[in-house]
Amino acid sequence: MDHQNAIAVIFEVEPTSGKKQAYLDLAAELKSELVTIPGFISIERFQSLTHPEKVLSLSFWESEDAIRHWRNLT
Repeated sequence: MDHQNAIAVIFEVEPTSGKKQAYLDLAAELKSELVTIPGFISIERFQSLTHPEKVLSLSFWESEDAIRHWRNLT
């Protein structure tokens, strides 16, 4: 698939005080599940420079259907 037409999903989280590392550990564990979802391309996480307690996740998907599938997983 041509990734030039990829769709970006961006979301920001602010884990409960003292729980940021636990959030990052859980996110790392879940990445192995993300790679099995059809249409998933990649994900990166970034720490805010102005608000260090916040984390931004940036993922890329091949289609809106792939994003819907990801959002509806239970």
